[in-house]
Amino acid sequence: MSTEKRDQPKPVGAVEGRGESGPGSSGRPPTKRRRLVLLASLLIAAGGSYGGYRYIWSLSHERTDDAQAEGHIHPVSSKVPGYVAEVCVKDNQVVAIGDVLVRIRPEDYQARARLAEARLAQAEADLNVAEHNASVLQGTTVAAIAQARAGVRRAEAQLEAARKDAESAAAKLAAATAARQQAQAQVQAAQADFNYASYNLRRVSTLRAQSQAAEDEAQLAEANYRSTEARLAAANESVNLSAAQIKAARNALAAAQAAVLAAEAWVEEQNGKLQEELTGPDQVRVAQARVELAQAGMQAARAQLDSARLELEYCTITAAAGGVISKRSVEAGQYLQPGQPCLAVVPLEDTWVVANFKETQLREMRTGQPALLEVDAYPDHPFHGDIDGFAAGTGARFSLLPPENATGNYVKVVQRVPVKIVLRAGERDPQRPLRPGMNVVVTVNTGEQGSPSALAP
Repeated sequence: MSTEKRDQPKPVGAVEGRGESGPGSSGRPPTKRRRLVLLASLLIAAGGSYGGYRYIWSLSHERTDDAQAEGHIHPVSSKVPGYVAEVCVKDNQVVAIGDVLVRIRPEDYQARARLAEARLAQAEADLNVAEHNASVLQGTTVAAIAQARAGVRRAEAQLEAARKDAESAAAKLAAATAARQQAQAQVQAAQADFNYASYNLRRVSTLRAQSQAAEDEAQLAEANYRSTEARLAAANESVNLSAAQIKAARNALAAAQAAVLAAEAWVEEQNGKLQEELTGPDQVRVAQARVELAQAGMQAARAQLDSARLELEYCTITAAAGGVISKRSVEAGQYLQPGQPCLAVVPLEDTWVVANFKETQLREMRTGQPALLEVDAYPDHPFHGDIDGFAAGTGARFSLLPPENATGNYVKVVQRVPVKIVLRAGERDPQRPLRPGMNVVVTVNTGEQGSPSALAP
């Protein structure tokens, strides 16, 4: 009987050495079971509380791990071709604005600069010569025109005097001709008187010889003869003199007419000279055009000199921004082409975060809302920032090959919109710089506007 009792199975919940447990049993309760039930109850309560809290928290917060730190990356390239003489920096070196990065051999560009300086000097000399010639030509042109006009006036005055002399000579010739005609008339009258006196003298002499005429009558007839003879000689002399006067007057008239012709020719000559000198202003304008051409040549030479000096300056490549040297791919002796990248300068003090939120998360997001930034590189150091703005399109739209949905099969995919988040003042830590490309987890508090409240649950 004792053996059967030992072989019977123990009731559930019975503890060895303590007898059976059950309703009305005087044994102690099973503590291990209670503990398990209590622990399960606590876990369920905690899970429910945390789940409720997470749900309430998610109503005013949006979170994404598709975010990266961004920054300015300044590529450095050569502006002029040439061989590298010296590389003055190394990878990961910190540089400031204006620090020398790369030097290109400057000999060729120095020679070009000297040649440009010589051309500029020549152009300046040409300009000086052109200006001097234009000034001299302008002065001489004014003087020559005035002199030519004075010559025309003198020639016209001489022509007027010659014409007056010709008119005077013509008048003298007319007067001499009239005097000769009068003298010829006087000769004819004196000849008639002389003929009559000669006849009367012969008649009286005959009568006197016959004693038919008185002595006084004979003397009177001889005196009359002598008188008419003298008048005839005087008349002939007057005719001869008037002939000489006519010849002289004709010579004077011919000379005066020749002088008129000469004066007219001189007037024409002086007018021609005046017309020739009046072309002087055109020559002055041509000279001024040469001055302008020389000025343009000087400006072109100065521009070439400036270009040569710029190219010489470009032989020294300096940093346009301060930062850290990255992607250095240039070595001494290498031949660089214009635009060929040498290295990059990345400023770490000016970085931001771009978070790619789903389009369904942007419903309550606004510019200026606070954001918590958890950088994978610094898990124990959160950063705080604010939303600066939203991209104008989704990331897929700005990709190299944007999706084309106008096809037979279409699958709707939730798009992501880049959101720019800037760090607040004082959040930057020199010991923990945000480097472009770092992964960041971003949580935005959509329930507040610019409030620095805690964002992590």
